[in-house]
Amino acid sequence: MLTHLYRLWLTRFLIATCALLLLPISCTDLGPETNAGRIVWNTSIDRIAHGDDSLTVVRKLGPPSAINSGISPGDAPVAFNGCTLYYTSGSHAGLMIVIWRQPSSWGVGARYISAGPPYAGTTREGIGLGSTRDEVHRAFGPASESGHSTDWYIGTVNRTMVAYNDSSKVTYIVLTDPEGQGVRTD
Repeated sequence: MLTHLYRLWLTRFLIATCALLLLPISCTDLGPETNAGRIVWNTSIDRIAHGDDSLTVVRKLGPPSAINSGISPGDAPVAFNGCTLYYTSGSHAGLMIVIWRQPSSWGVGARYISAGPPYAGTTREGIGLGSTRDEVHRAFGPASESGHSTDWYIGTVNRTMVAYNDSSKVTYIVLTDPEGQGVRTD
């Protein structure tokens, strides 16, 4: 009787252990759905939002591929004291994040979050690099401001700039400050 109970317990234990070991594999979806929702319109890209400092960015995304740190001269169009984090490989490839270190009219922390080639993330609506201008407009409505190759969607806290190529396909999605001072292409 004791041997039978021991075998039953051992069998259940082994099944439970195998299930726990296989759980991470079964929960990892390597399909295209993995990229959906990485861009949250006028809010964040890969969970990076305005105001995040460099340590927060590294905690969320891991170490960048490269860092450009610098201070621009006082006579530059915009005095810059901060760093730019570049992600060129892995799941965040194509991200560039500009972080201000000292208070300015733009604030402190991440002020410019850009997704460019080969970035694969999309919004929950499926909008990402390679989407057409018509698809963007169907998903998010008409842009607040439009230029030949850009659309600006102005929110209360942030604005999203979408850049298009000559075929009207998305080439960059940029989350910037509400005044749009972080980038201009038109």
